[in-house]
Amino acid sequence: MLRSTRCLPARTAGFVVTLLFLACHSKSGGPKKNEHLPGIASKTQSIQSTYTLDGLRKRLETLEARPETSGKGLILLAETGDPESESPGKISLVTDSQHWPDSTLTSFTIAPDQDGRPELLHVSPQSESGDWTEMESFLFDGKGQVIFWRHEFNWFGEGEKANHYQIECAWDAFGKVIGRQVQGENPVERTVTPVPLALTARSLFSRYRLDAALSKSKLIY
Repeated sequence: MLRSTRCLPARTAGFVVTLLFLACHSKSGGPKKNEHLPGIASKTQSIQSTYTLDGLRKRLETLEARPETSGKGLILLAETGDPESESPGKISLVTDSQHWPDSTLTSFTIAPDQDGRPELLHVSPQSESGDWTEMESFLFDGKGQVIFWRHEFNWFGEGEKANHYQIECAWDAFGKVIGRQVQGENPVERTVTPVPLALTARSLFSRYRLDAALSKSKLIY
């Protein structure tokens, strides 16, 4: 099952989390639960109109559970460094999923498709306290465009009460929001100035500073 065992400090991934949240909302008029917008009517774009939030969610979960993506086919990377430092950590490839560096701040798991192109990215920052976990999941189409995003956050509140927050957003290949769903209350309040956002594997890998390490892998993007 494709799930990183590491989990997220907002320093490395929080910026992208918030930009995706803004992109999901700014293109569709505000937060609504279980919203599905009309598909594209053009015959030349009809294949894209078959995308739905539910369909892409199932595609993500099927990929995560696929036996062949649970082992040696994955590309693993770690950001390591001092959690107290304001400086970004070092990004390096990890060769054994059972042995991550002790100083891992954030782990990255990439599942390539049969042609060696990125199909799924998991971003999992590390909680020093162990009382919260966070994960982002990005699903790509064949051209490297992000078509589905899930952000999960679990934490213990007062009285050791377990809490869960999750937001999902789906796009067509032209960047139009086609559905979103929110569960729970967002525990993280962030103020971010909206900026242009390119939802592609290339832009995400660049944002997370993965390019140098990925150049030593066989990933094509």
